[in-house]
Amino acid sequence: MEDAPRRYFEYVESRLNPAGVRRATLSLTPYVYDRQLEDRLRELTESYAEILEFAFKNYEHDERIRGVLGYAGDLEEHLGRMTVYERNMAFARLDMFETKDGLRMVESNTETPGGNEECTALETGFLEFIGLEGVERRSRLEAVFGTLLDHYAVQMRHKGIAPAAKPCVNLITWNWDIDRIRGEYDVLIDYIREQGCACDIIDPNELVFEGRDVLNPKTGRKVDLFYRRFTTDELPKQSNSGFELARLLNDSSAAVVNPFCTKRVDSKNIMVLIDDPAYREVFPGAILPHVERISRVLPWTRKVAPAMTVAGREVDGRAYLSGNRTNLVVKEANSYSSVGVFIGEDHSPEEWEAVLDRAMGGDHLVQERIDLPTIAVRLFDGKAESSRALIYNVNPYLFNGGYGGIYIRASSDKLTSFKVGGVATVLPAFLAAADGAAP
Repeated sequence: MEDAPRRYFEYVESRLNPAGVRRATLSLTPYVYDRQLEDRLRELTESYAEILEFAFKNYEHDERIRGVLGYAGDLEEHLGRMTVYERNMAFARLDMFETKDGLRMVESNTETPGGNEECTALETGFLEFIGLEGVERRSRLEAVFGTLLDHYAVQMRHKGIAPAAKPCVNLITWNWDIDRIRGEYDVLIDYIREQGCACDIIDPNELVFEGRDVLNPKTGRKVDLFYRRFTTDELPKQSNSGFELARLLNDSSAAVVNPFCTKRVDSKNIMVLIDDPAYREVFPGAILPHVERISRVLPWTRKVAPAMTVAGREVDGRAYLSGNRTNLVVKEANSYSSVGVFIGEDHSPEEWEAVLDRAMGGDHLVQERIDLPTIAVRLFDGKAESSRALIYNVNPYLFNGGYGGIYIRASSDKLTSFKVGGVATVLPAFLAAADGAAP
């Protein structure tokens, strides 16, 4: 039908863009993947979950792990006060590309991986207004809610508190972020309410602490379970009490998912720990197969340092990085999304030297540049269709220690980012049905 794209656009705008600030262009091209790719992503996410949990539990006790992943100053002190549970990694996302040489993982997000609510709305609307035969749609929100409840039980058991049968759930993030993407948050809030649980969203600065209990003054309810949607790095900038807010939540009678300890493995240096053979002895035999599996999909990754080991021999780090600019990517180890990522071939020699000046004086890593894949995407801006070849990545979610669906991001820039301008979109993703049946 000729008006199908317009009706799909209007649906997405009403659901995801109530504030009129959404930057993503609407994709009329779905990403359809097969079970072979899903099985491969499941294998990788399960291995990555094993590595993360090992790093959580050994961070304080193994100086080698802390030497790679550790943070400076107040942030490190803060992490030392955060509880490490029996299980910690509720939600994470691996950022990967489908290259000609196979899947390549370039980083991960282990604090606040977003996109699930957005994908739910896009995929629901796509099937309703555009239509697609022979595919299946994974229930993202069911997986998210189940993961929240599982980790609520883990944390209540640790705190010696009987879990509520229908816990009161609050998403927590800053007011500016609530205003920006309230539509996305409402997708999940509405679902949780449909499951019989009270659910709302609030700026954590507005919470009221009474002993160990935490109250939402807007609803007058005691909150049992917080779904955290802000990063630890935001606390000193956005919280009225800095890191103290995290301590109060950590020590309260409520569960916080992801727990604040997940910052321990959020550093991009986790990839150095996995890929650099110098750290193999850190991992016991049961974890090594998982480390080797993930290392095979990582590009060559090392810490930026005055002396570096390349192809088994020690070299002058600055000279190597300077002489191999077009084949390398330098990243700030503790940065969010595409911020602090510098692709050598996109910088002049003079600009690259300035990047290296900063990298040598801070906490940075370097990766081998990979060839980025492109996909042809039909776009609709509410008025007209267009077609673009966009760089895309395939990002599997890690839910509760295993695979939780994928997030397909495509853009005109090499960072596949919504922060640097250009065309950017999210593709609705569907699994090809084994029997070819309609969804």
